[in-house]
Amino acid sequence: MEKPRRSTLTAIRRWWWLGLAGAVGLPAGCTVEHRDAGPRPGTSPSATISSTAVQTATSASTSTSTGTSPCEPPPTTTATTATSSGASGGVTGTADLSARDYGAPGKFAWLYFMSGWESCKSLAVDGACRVEECVVEGAKPSFGSLDGGTVTVASVSGMQTATWQYGLDGGPNAYSYPSIDFLKAGELITFTVEGNVDSGVPAFSASITLPAPTTLAQPTAAVKTIDASQPLSVAWTGGEGQQLLEIGGCGVVARCAWPAALQKATVSTAILGALGKGASYVYLSNGKMESKLISGWDVRLSALHVNLSHEVTIQ
Repeated sequence: MEKPRRSTLTAIRRWWWLGLAGAVGLPAGCTVEHRDAGPRPGTSPSATISSTAVQTATSASTSTSTGTSPCEPPPTTTATTATSSGASGGVTGTADLSARDYGAPGKFAWLYFMSGWESCKSLAVDGACRVEECVVEGAKPSFGSLDGGTVTVASVSGMQTATWQYGLDGGPNAYSYPSIDFLKAGELITFTVEGNVDSGVPAFSASITLPAPTTLAQPTAAVKTIDASQPLSVAWTGGEGQQLLEIGGCGVVARCAWPAALQKATVSTAILGALGKGASYVYLSNGKMESKLISGWDVRLSALHVNLSHEVTIQ
C-alpha cells in the first residue's frame, strides 16, 4: 500500500475536495476527492474511486464512483430520513484531522478545513451499519482545503508541523501529508491549529489516542466483487477501539463500526442492497473517531490503522 496522495481534480470538487461553483447544497454525484484521507483513507495513487469518510455516529458523507463499470443508482423505493450535522447545531465550518498508520509506507497525518456542513439522509440502518447520502450546505467557494495556518501534530514521542500550500502537486490547495512515524499505539496525539482570520479557521487544539491495531482475517485483498444478495463476513483478531468498514456505492456510502473486541461481524443484505451496483471500493481500518464542536466548527478527529483498501465491484 502506497502513501496516499491526491488525484487530479476532474469536476466540481466537494471537500477534501471542494470546489463549489457558488452552489449551496452540492448534490451527490459530483466527482470528489476525500477530505479525510485524500483521496480516501489508504488508497493508492492509482485509485479511481473517491469518497468521504467520517464518523457515522455524528455525520456521514458522499461517495462517487469514477470507475469504468456502469454505476447503477440505489433502489428508489428505499425509505429515507433527513438528518443534518449543520445549521441546527450551530456549525459554520468543518475540520478533519486524522492520524493514519498505513503499515509499511508509514504513518501520516491528514489535515483539511472547509466552510459549511453536511446534510444527510439515511437510506438504510441495520445494527452497527448505516447507508447515507449527503450534500454540503453553507459552504463558500474553495479550491481544496482552506488555510488554517500552521498545524502541529505531536505525541510524547515526537512532533511534526504542516503548512498549507497553494495548488499542492498541481491539484487543489492542501496540506502536505506530514510523516508521523514517531507515533506509537496507545499514545495521545494532539493537533494544534494556528488558525487564520482571513479564511475563518479558528485557533484550537484537539487530541485523540491511537489504539492497538487489529489483524484483519476477512475479507482479504483477493476479494474483487461483493454480491449484494449475500451477507458480507468480516473477521479480525486483537486490537482496541473500533473495527471500521466503509463501502462506497453510487453516490452513497455504507459504513459500519463494531467494537474491536467483537472479533467478527456481518454486513447484511439490507445494507448492501441499499448501495448502487458497479465500480466501488472497500475500506477497512480500526481505531478511534470523534467529533467535537469547537468555536462553531465541527472538528472530526480520527486515529486509525489501515487494514485494507482496494477497488471492488458491487453486483
